[in-house]
Amino acid sequence: MARRDDWYTIAYVASSKYRTEILKLLKDRPKSPSEMSKLLKCPLSRVSEALRSLERMKLITCLTPRIQKGKIYKITEMGIEILKRIET
Repeated sequence: MARRDDWYTIAYVASSKYRTEILKLLKDRPKSPSEMSKLLKCPLSRVSEALRSLERMKLITCLTPRIQKGKIYKITEMGIEILKRIET
């Protein structure tokens, strides 16, 4: 059974096509923001905004936090769980 906090997270992620699609993209393997931008056919600024919010919520993590350009992100276990609930 989902906790109350989970439902807020699910609603927040599901309310944005970009947040949801980014989690789906990261399910397969880690990716860079520019790669996600190309795959989603959307501006890099949209991807960056969604990445920041997903990272704040601990649904994704940056594997290369010390570099400025070419960061790589991956989905967390919590992100996988939230995505499963959205996809069902």
